[in-house]
Amino acid sequence: MLHTLPLLLPLAGGVPPLAEAPPLLAVATLDITAEVRAAIEDYDAQYSAWVDKMRAASEEEREALYDERPSPVTTCAKLLELAAKEPASDGGFEAYQWVMRTGSPSQQKACALALATHHLESEALAEVAMGLAYADASVLPALEKIAAGSPHRAVQGCAKYVMGKLLAESGETEKGKALIEEVVEKYGDVKVYGGRRELGPLAQGMLFEATRLQIGMETPDIDGEDIDGVAFKLSDYRGKVVMLDFWGDW
Repeated sequence: MLHTLPLLLPLAGGVPPLAEAPPLLAVATLDITAEVRAAIEDYDAQYSAWVDKMRAASEEEREALYDERPSPVTTCAKLLELAAKEPASDGGFEAYQWVMRTGSPSQQKACALALATHHLESEALAEVAMGLAYADASVLPALEKIAAGSPHRAVQGCAKYVMGKLLAESGETEKGKALIEEVVEKYGDVKVYGGRRELGPLAQGMLFEATRLQIGMETPDIDGEDIDGVAFKLSDYRGKVVMLDFWGDW
């Protein structure tokens, strides 16, 4: 990033007329990107080394090695310190995004708000919003700011999808349901997770969960076969205690 400062030169005959613009001297501002990436790479190297030790260790040795797992606390503090110097820079974005994924809930909230404040024009906020899907309700103000201020449709859809999810999970079912329905109607074709999924089916699944799978609701019926090939329905066991074990194999 470059800022310009006027270079004032003494001229014969006194002060030049106002119409004559002074020459400009380019002065480079602090570029934190290299420092941010170096801090992240240092942590990644420590973590990779720990994983290698775990893989090479015996079962007994692994018990002790669990306590040696590198903590991101120091790296988060370093990145937040760097980001505070240039919050609107690319380096600031990378720092906030890393801490938001790795730091404490309070740091996650602070970083989400920083990204919503300093990087509202970025299309990458779609990924940021989806990364908050498993956060707590404290990040809702940041998501609201992103949904209301982003000029990008994909970012708006992702922010509203996650807002709806978090609202429904926090007990504000009707507000969450309204947002999820809006996502189905207006943002269903928005691709997420590297283009592998669309918001529409995700939101429809979320809508089903919000309206049919909450505590106190009647469980939807399930048809299937038991391990002996005998057909059954979940409703056949009404009035009995039933444990359901859902699993998959890929």
